[in-house]
Amino acid sequence: MKGWRLFRHAFRMVWDNRGTALRITGLLFAFQLVPQIWWQMQTEQTGLQGDVMVAPGLALVMALWALASVVTSIWLAVAWHRYVLTGEDTGSWLPNWHGGLVLGYLGRTILVGLVGIVAGFVFAVPLSIVLLVVPILFLPALLIYVAAVIFVLLRLSLILPAVAMEKRMKLMASWEVTGTDLSGVLGLAAILAVISAVVPVGALFFGAIALPLGLVWMVAASWLLTLISITCLTTLYGVYVEGRDIP
Repeated sequence: MKGWRLFRHAFRMVWDNRGTALRITGLLFAFQLVPQIWWQMQTEQTGLQGDVMVAPGLALVMALWALASVVTSIWLAVAWHRYVLTGEDTGSWLPNWHGGLVLGYLGRTILVGLVGIVAGFVFAVPLSIVLLVVPILFLPALLIYVAAVIFVLLRLSLILPAVAMEKRMKLMASWEVTGTDLSGVLGLAAILAVISAVVPVGALFFGAIALPLGLVWMVAASWLLTLISITCLTTLYGVYVEGRDIP
């Protein structure tokens, strides 16, 4: 199954290079998690007593931090694409800053995201019909729905590693090149849909045991899933665009 081979290669790229991956992306990823962890801890402390109150000054700081988190997430993605495809590595805890590539990657991410939202609305129609007729199929229907959205996103998202490699690629070019062998993209989308459910379920499970344990799981699993997802795009780009073989 080509989808499994693509996923296995992406996973092994991250796992076999986990030390380098942590060094290149760890600091940037940790920066993004600070507001999320703070908010979750505040919510847990407040519980059912009321809503979390945030001072105006702190709200501004959190908003700016959220904006900076978007930038660091794109910086992280560009750096990891370039490491996997070219071996670019500064040897430090901060990867090279490619401002123009980060800006271009951000714009294309927004474009792909908008198409993904439209696809989500379109696929929600048959999902709703299925759930109205056979409610017991909620979980499998939801997984199929998520896999369908991921499938569309994967077919369009090769423009992201392309911009990280300083290549120009149109949205339809990404769609067309991935259409030459749909089995791999379909299988990969199905696997990612299942894997993406593990993080929130694990967070709920471990968080019910102890909040710190849930936070540790969320950080570790989210980092791994983020890197695997980026590497899946990198792998698709290498295979479908550059013509590389899957080891």
